[in-house]
Amino acid sequence: MTSFISEVKNLTGIDFSNYSTSSLTRRIERLMIIWHKNTIETFIQHAKDNANLLEMLVNEITVNTTEMFRDTNVWIELKEHLKNFSISNFLGLRIWHAACSRGDEVFSMLILLNELSLLKNAKLTATDLNTKMIENAMSGKLHVIRAEHSIANLKKVLPEASFDYYFPERDEYFYYFNSDLLKHVTFKPFNLITDNQPGVFDIVLCRNVLIYFNLDLQNEVLLKLLYSLKLNGHLVLGSKESVAWSKTSSKFETISIANRIYKKVAPNPTI
Repeated sequence: MTSFISEVKNLTGIDFSNYSTSSLTRRIERLMIIWHKNTIETFIQHAKDNANLLEMLVNEITVNTTEMFRDTNVWIELKEHLKNFSISNFLGLRIWHAACSRGDEVFSMLILLNELSLLKNAKLTATDLNTKMIENAMSGKLHVIRAEHSIANLKKVLPEASFDYYFPERDEYFYYFNSDLLKHVTFKPFNLITDNQPGVFDIVLCRNVLIYFNLDLQNEVLLKLLYSLKLNGHLVLGSKESVAWSKTSSKFETISIANRIYKKVAPNPTI
């Protein structure tokens, strides 16, 4: 596995050495089956000569499972917290989607902010390691096969919201998100492990990412997320993730155990 990780780093510049070994192994084995390779050595050799395989490899390892309003209870609770923000007494709402994947989570946040009349003064930053996912998110594409489930989730969180308003255009394969609303988002490639945080935010969503890292890397990323938050800012993690065991736990107050929402309640530690 060490030689594989080293070769991938040489080919792509991406270091997967601190990713969960079991998760990494499952994804490699899956691709080896798809590409009919019996050994990692032959798989890597083929990847060197095949840009499509190399791209598929990065996509598979970095995972891109997402959906609009994923875990609807999280969004229902976020809606209640966001209602506490008043346009009259704050300069602007800053939100970072730290692993935006193909954009479903960003679309969800834009809809939520718009329905709460908070979007005018909001700025979102959406980042992902996978540049193909960034391109998809920037285009506002939602595949038609995901539309029915997306509409069902939307109605659970925001019963009065109109899917047609937020996705006014479609073709054979995709619905396209309202382009005027997408202007509130800055999209950029970003490596959670090696890059400095892109700013300081009121809310950071980093959902279902930490589970693919080993404990050392989870601690490293959580520290970066802590530094990216304003005091009293909110961190939203995935359903199987927590700050409770981490070195940053004392800096957070748990707002919701069930929905993995935390509030930064102490200044940044001195490094």
